Parts: sequence; C-alpha cells; structure tokens
Amino acid sequence: MSNQNKPTQSKTPPPSRKSFVSGNSSLLAVFILGFIAVWMLSGDIVVGGSDTDKVPPIASQETPNSAQDSAPVSASGAYSIASGPSTQADTQKTAKVKKLFTVRARLFISRPRREILHIRARSQADASVEVRAETSGRIVKVLGRKGELAKQGTVLCKLDEGARQATLAQATALLAQTKSDYFAAAKLSKRGFSAKLNVNAKKAAYNGAMASVKKARIDLEHTSIRAPFTGIIEEQSAKVGDYLSVLAAGKTCAKLVKLHPLLIVGDVSERNIAKLSVGQKGRAELVTGEKVPGQIRFISPSAKVETRTFRVELEVDNKDLKMRNGVTSDIYVPLKSTSGHQISPAYLTLNDAGEVGVRSIGKGGIVRFLPVKILEQGKVGVWVAGLPKKIVIITTGNDYVVDGQKVQVVMDKRTKLKRGTNNIKNRGAAKHERS
Repeated sequence: MSNQNKPTQSKTPPPSRKSFVSGNSSLLAVFILGFIAVWMLSGDIVVGGSDTDKVPPIASQETPNSAQDSAPVSASGAYSIASGPSTQADTQKTAKVKKLFTVRARLFISRPRREILHIRARSQADASVEVRAETSGRIVKVLGRKGELAKQGTVLCKLDEGARQATLAQATALLAQTKSDYFAAAKLSKRGFSAKLNVNAKKAAYNGAMASVKKARIDLEHTSIRAPFTGIIEEQSAKVGDYLSVLAAGKTCAKLVKLHPLLIVGDVSERNIAKLSVGQKGRAELVTGEKVPGQIRFISPSAKVETRTFRVELEVDNKDLKMRNGVTSDIYVPLKSTSGHQISPAYLTLNDAGEVGVRSIGKGGIVRFLPVKILEQGKVGVWVAGLPKKIVIITTGNDYVVDGQKVQVVMDKRTKLKRGTNNIKNRGAAKHERS
C-alpha cells in the first residue's frame, strides 16, 4: 500500500535534454568535416598510422654542415626541385641530347675538273659513191672483188672500145694536116703573100682538129672505169656483157666507200652547240673498242627542224682501215676547266621542291640541304657543282633527317677529324648559309 503511494519514475529523459542533443548533432557533423578538411590541407599525411614516412618541409632538407656542401635531398634520396643539377631545364636538355639522331658524314674539298662534252654519235665514211660509166659501152672485163681495197685510179670495169681507136686515129691525122696548113699560111702572111683572113681560117681549122683529138682520147679513156679515190669495194653489181650508158639509170660498175679519214658524226643540242668550234680537239670511242683522237671538221650552221640539234663531224685517222662505217660511237670534247666535287650517287637526295642536292652539316650540327648541278656521271662517282669549296656531306642517314634538324655526327676517318660536331670545320657550309 505504501508502494502504491510512491510516484512512478519514467525512463525517458527530460524533454529539455532530448532537444539539446537533436539540435546540436548537425553542428557536430560540420565541425568534424571542417577538421578533416584542415587536416588534409596541412599536408601532414600519416600512412598506415605512422608518421615516420612524412616528407619534411623543403627548408628542413638543407644540410649546411655538410662537408661537400652537397645539394639538399629529400628523405627518398631525390634532388630538390629548387636547386641542384636535376632541375627541370637540365632534365629536358639531357632528354633532348639523348634523342639526337646520329649520322655519318665526310669532308669533301672541291677539285679542278675539265668539263667534257659527251656526244652520242656513229661512224660514217668520208665518201660513199656509186661508180658509173661516163661513156656508153658493153662491159668486157670486171676487175676487183667485193670487199677488196681499190686504190685511186684502179680500173674497176673495162668497156668495149669499139671504133674509138679509129676515131682517135682519124682525129690525129686531121690535126696534123690542119697544123701544117696553119703554119704555112702564117709564114706566107709574114712575107705578104697570103691574106690575114686566110691565116685565121687555117688557125680555126687547126684548133678544131685539136679539140677532136682531145675528145676522141677522153672517150677512149672512159672505156676504163676507174676508182675516183682509195676505198673499199662495197658492191660489185656489174657483170661481163652488161651494157652501161650515161643515160641509163640504175646501172653502175661498183660502189666504193672511203674510210680514210673516217668521220664520227653526232647531233649536239642548241644548249651546247656554242661550246664547240671547228678545229677543236676531241676523241672518239667506238663500241668495237677503238679509241682515237680527232678534230672537229664541220659544224652545221642550221638545226634540224624535228630535233633542234646540230650536226657535228669529228675527223679521225683510219689509215689501217680497221674502223668500219656505221658503228655506234661516242665523242668526248674537252671544254674549259671548272671546279667541282666528286661524290657517290648515294649521297644525292631530293628536297620537297624536287631539287637534286646533298644534305650537309652546318654550324652547330644543323642539317642543311644544298642543291647541286650534276656535271658528269663516271665510273667512280658523279661530279657536281654549286657547293662550297669545303663542305661536310652526310654519307649515311641523309634520307632520315630534314633541313634544320640538329643531329649527332660521326665523322668518317678519311676526313682526319675527331668525332662530334664541335670539331667540324665546315666554313664553306656556314658561308653558304649566310648567303
């Protein structure tokens, strides 16, 4: 009963306390988030619950008491960003040096060279004629054979004389009579026993008789068809019994070819024709192996309409007649002396504009493209012009670099220069760059 009169205790907290906790929970959360944010911005991060791995501030990395006064290092052993050889600029420079492309180069020095004009040509006989009859008659004898050498004046064909001997004898007798009449009339005229008119008539008859004798003698001589010059009988179409006439076309005794002197004939372009003159020395090389000196004998004054080229004839000695007609040949004519560089064709390259040139090493190991003009291509190499007197040309790797690129250079031992770009004395290339 007494227990019933005691007031009952409630387990719920008082209303004032409950409202305090619920009202300040949001403030507590904001406070915690702010603390975390400040802690993260401070940079003191503890990994794994330990603060032994924290990186000390930059100022704490200085070691002024070091015996060697070395650069400050971090706890991990790296150089400081603020100072020391491992700065960002040095790192980039080291990386750039490592990325330089290596090429091989060689020093070339210009040499005097005599320009030679090369002309494609062919051998040609000095003369090639068809020997024809100068009087009519039937062939009674054929002398000489095809392929034989016929000297000048040699009888090739003999015609029937016919009545030519009798005609010559008649003309000779008439000449003797008119001669006697003329001299007798001349003596009488001097004494006054003969008129001047009579003397002139006798003289005219005498001159006519002499002409008849000369004509008969020439006609008789033409029965022997002779070689007009020393040459090779290329064709012998005449046969015994053939009738030859001055008026008959197509009938010849023989075809004769003159091989001494021999001509080497070629065509020269209008660009090079001004470099040649009559009497200029040259040499000819035939595909049959002969190499002979010669002299320019003829230069055509007019160009061929189709090709715009000029005919040039080089006369060469062929006394032994070993060189033949119509053989492919080459003419080489030395011109004025010029200077140039003799290089391998492998060193030539093209730029973006399609120009032929070489890539050289300029000041500081910079690649420079220099255009060239090809003068001559020989067995050893090509002669080029347009380069400085002294120039360092890239011999290996020229197709993998571009103009203006900095490269690492390994010099060829034949240049007697040390390795590297600092010892390259390429004054010619530097001068060309300034120009």
